[in-house]
Amino acid sequence: MVSVSGMFTRILLAAAALLLFPAITQAQGLGPLTLHSKLGQPLRAEVQAISTAGKTGGVHGSIATPDDYKAMGKEFDPVLFSISVTVEERGGGSVLVLASSRPIMEPYLDLVLVLQSAGGRVSRDYTILLDRP
Repeated sequence: MVSVSGMFTRILLAAAALLLFPAITQAQGLGPLTLHSKLGQPLRAEVQAISTAGKTGGVHGSIATPDDYKAMGKEFDPVLFSISVTVEERGGGSVLVLASSRPIMEPYLDLVLVLQSAGGRVSRDYTILLDRP
């Protein structure tokens, strides 16, 4: 048997879930990273921007700042300064294209990618393992 206070709590939780539903349906995120380069080559990679809002306009991608890395307890590799992030619209969605201006000489790279849009800001940590050519 459910008490009156228990039923009231369930109704409040259900109402809160319904109020949050529009925010959930406009969620955004970052998909897996697809690597197109090898060790000793300039970085070339792509990440799909995931949006369930039905439109992806106004998306901006970047590498997290050195201060962001420090706040996360991670070490910022100076090679990250050489990586640019551009957004391309493809097939109704956004793809973040990562390209470095110099070859990546370390076999792995810890990268924190940030996606910003009108819907908010999300970040995702990627560990990139570069194979030898």
